[in-house]
Amino acid sequence: MPTAPTAEQPWSAEPRMSRLETMFWRGETDPRIRVTTMAVEVLDRVPAWDRLVRRHERVTRLAPRLRQRAVEPLLRLGRPHWRDDPLFDLGYHLRRVRLPAPGTLRHLLDFARTAFLTPLDRTRPLWEATLVEGLDGEGAGYVLKLHHSLCDGIGGAQLLALLHEADTPEGSVRLARPPARAATAPPTGTTRRTGNPVPAGFRFARSVLKATVLPAAPPSPLLGERSSARFFGAMTLPTARLRAAGRAAGGSLNDSYLALLLGAFDRYHAHFGVELAELPVLVPISTRTAASASGGNQFASHRLAGAMSGVGFDQRVRLVHAAVAAARAGAPLKALGVLVRCATPMPAPVIAFAEKLLFQGNDLIASNFPGLAERVRLAGARVEAVYPYASVVFGAMNAVLVSYADNCHLGVNLDPAAVSRPRLFLDCLHQEWDEVAGRAGPSRGAGPRA
Repeated sequence: MPTAPTAEQPWSAEPRMSRLETMFWRGETDPRIRVTTMAVEVLDRVPAWDRLVRRHERVTRLAPRLRQRAVEPLLRLGRPHWRDDPLFDLGYHLRRVRLPAPGTLRHLLDFARTAFLTPLDRTRPLWEATLVEGLDGEGAGYVLKLHHSLCDGIGGAQLLALLHEADTPEGSVRLARPPARAATAPPTGTTRRTGNPVPAGFRFARSVLKATVLPAAPPSPLLGERSSARFFGAMTLPTARLRAAGRAAGGSLNDSYLALLLGAFDRYHAHFGVELAELPVLVPISTRTAASASGGNQFASHRLAGAMSGVGFDQRVRLVHAAVAAARAGAPLKALGVLVRCATPMPAPVIAFAEKLLFQGNDLIASNFPGLAERVRLAGARVEAVYPYASVVFGAMNAVLVSYADNCHLGVNLDPAAVSRPRLFLDCLHQEWDEVAGRAGPSRGAGPRA
């Protein structure tokens, strides 16, 4: 059974980027493939600045990657190395600003969106953090921005565990336990055979292409436009109720979450009179184990066709569950590694092209990961919510869900050229949740409409 990671786990000391991280780093020759992750925290008060600075100083010692920059080898022969930045300046990476009155959550998310779209300085360590004062009067926000070559979502949660302190003196900061997964037998017909290996090799190549390159479904005609603009939305859901909704339909919390997103997209399309049978979705799948070091990127990805028109929530849960289980069972879990292994030795434009193939044709990218198990504080200020965000790349939307204490917090990063009425989509998301949660009693805890 997977164990709950703690803040004391060793941080990755790998001196080179992995192949996946190299693809993220070198693919940025195309600005549309700029891959960034972000956490936006809502704090109950403004933390003491000196204490916040000391906390970041300490964490940059515990996680040395935060003091290192990426260095390309001579002639780019091989993968980039991580090297200590001799000019490291914490004052550059940690900043403070103040929102204009009245300082609503919408203002905080708009600030975070602008910070998200601003490129990181590639000659420095690849992160920035900002204390945002003036939120709802006495409150504050904290915005942590990381390049994806530093870590994936779970790696980011591990970093947050280092940055924060427990809400009670006797407590400790722990990550939520990842869900236990039953062992999955290989599908019928995938057992090892002797003889001609060509058919098996062909099947494997086809599964790699289906998981990484070939569209799982035709793209939505309603979401076809693309731009460089972005809109951040946020929503809070009670973890127990989201999990119970999935379990009642024969699935998991993750299945319930994906079904909720697909139901919201179905409502959004119906508003415009568009019936769409399936939506192309890209789902990252964590490959971390209990023995994995903190930080870094350890995940696979899989394309699936999300059921839309004429399908209810319970059936969506079951269909998503079957699709994700199939991806975990065999070759699809290795597909991203195959693509990356082939692409990373190539020149940067070729890497960018391979990354474009990976992301293009997916209207929705959706992921979730366990966050902090209990309520925490940041330099004395209590953290009320943590909203995660990731890059849209060539899609219409990237949705990320992270657990924190008793709730799950959803961050929606969408392209307003594709989803032309973003607030309508958020209304559809709330309506879908109200219907799903209402079957078990009055809906509650759906959080702010931002």
